[in-house]
Amino acid sequence: MSSPEPPPVRRRLDRLALSVVLLCTIVTLVAHFEWRTPEQMGALRPDNFWRGQYWRLLTTVLLHGGLVHLAVNSLSLYFLAAPVRAACGRGAMLLFLGAGAVAGLAASLLWESENYFRVGISGGVVSLLGLLIALEWAFSRSVRGFLRSRNTIVILFIVALNAGLAVYIERHYGASVRLDHAAHIGGLAFGLLAGLATYTRRGLRPLRGAIAFLLLAVLPIAYAAHPFRNPDYLVLQATIAEGAGDLGAAEDAYAQLWKIRPGHPIAAARLALRRDDPGYLEGLSAPVGREECYGRLDALLSLALSRATSAPERAQELLERTREIPLGPPQAWIAFAAEATARGAPSLAVRAQEIALTRLAETESWPVAAALLDPLLSRASQPGLEGEERRRHARTALGVAQRAAAGLGSGARLDRADHARLEERLRDAGLLLETLAATAPPAEDLLEGLSALWSRLADNSESDAIGAYRLRAARSLEEALGGGERVEALFRGAYLDGRDCGDGAVEAAARDWLLAHGVPLPHGELAGEERPG
Repeated sequence: MSSPEPPPVRRRLDRLALSVVLLCTIVTLVAHFEWRTPEQMGALRPDNFWRGQYWRLLTTVLLHGGLVHLAVNSLSLYFLAAPVRAACGRGAMLLFLGAGAVAGLAASLLWESENYFRVGISGGVVSLLGLLIALEWAFSRSVRGFLRSRNTIVILFIVALNAGLAVYIERHYGASVRLDHAAHIGGLAFGLLAGLATYTRRGLRPLRGAIAFLLLAVLPIAYAAHPFRNPDYLVLQATIAEGAGDLGAAEDAYAQLWKIRPGHPIAAARLALRRDDPGYLEGLSAPVGREECYGRLDALLSLALSRATSAPERAQELLERTREIPLGPPQAWIAFAAEATARGAPSLAVRAQEIALTRLAETESWPVAAALLDPLLSRASQPGLEGEERRRHARTALGVAQRAAAGLGSGARLDRADHARLEERLRDAGLLLETLAATAPPAEDLLEGLSALWSRLADNSESDAIGAYRLRAARSLEEALGGGERVEALFRGAYLDGRDCGDGAVEAAARDWLLAHGVPLPHGELAGEERPG
């Protein structure tokens, strides 16, 4: 590095700056016009960096978030290159540009470890801005002299240009694009401090400059690669160890996380599960986010299952705590209920199914409802149940069957084979529920619900049983209400469906009912009349 001299006003295109701009342009255009993802183009993100992909430090600074981002950085580099090169030489300019970009990335990773991509050479560009400020201050040594400097206009222009970029992104992209302020501040601080340490009025100070580079760029990026006190880093290392089957290393990582962040929800769930100790889960706030919720749900259900026979009251308590978890698939409680039944804990199984039903009502997921249907029907039809208790279980099963019937609608987009299987399953459920509803006295709400189920099957069936379904809906509703316009409408529908499907038995049964109750046949037809063409 040569001793600095006052930066000149004269501008000309620097070949080094031009080479950097061309590289950035090529990489960015390939990414945008070849439809490559940031991951494929080498963008840096905390998770891939922590996995040892350090080469992304180079590729991510060449990749930019768009043409506007690229243009602003290119224009800034053009105006900064000439005075910095004239004062320090091309080698020093390249060194500050690269080290500033690394320092900016280190600041971004250390300031916020959220897993989004960091792209662009902005950190290196603003480090040159910081270096230029340091050089001007070294020559002027006063605020007045600094403001009267020949390159003050360049400094102000670069600041205004980047501020304009920030406003543009905020107005046009909102929260969908993030400005990496930490990288900008880190690069600017590196250029300013390293510049003040390296260049003085008395000349070049290479030893001080080397120490500044070490403290401001090398050590921060080295720690950013292995931030052993960062919770996100420890969670990732534990996940990698679990994937490799090294459960001991995973437990050590979670233990370290618990040590630096007591009460961390993910560490609490994993340690409670690994060490079979529910105490880790005591006093925690409600989990947020999918990973936290699923982790705690898995831990609570596993701990409850392990105590299903040895400590049933404790198992029941742990199971009840799962109701506090805002996110959780009903299938988790369904699987727990099946395992609890196999281990001889029917009361736990019943309670788990009830919680699953509550979640099912919230999610309205018909595949989950179909999975729940068989065990609920088995429970409703088991011998020894009193009439009211049997009807209560039948009502639960009917509600699940009605949700499962949503899978027959056009929105579910089932293929013909799956549609036929689900339809058959619901038909069998309806027949069994008819038997359960026909208790003395008859359960009117059950019968009315059955009518709705048969109507749903009739509306969405792809078989020739449409008329039979409609006739069953009519008879169930008649038994519940005794008669009325809704009943008559269903019998008319059954009559028409029977004729359309060629089901003579259904057509005759519906016609007989209509005539017996003095209800005109559809289209003014009379008994025995041929269907109009």
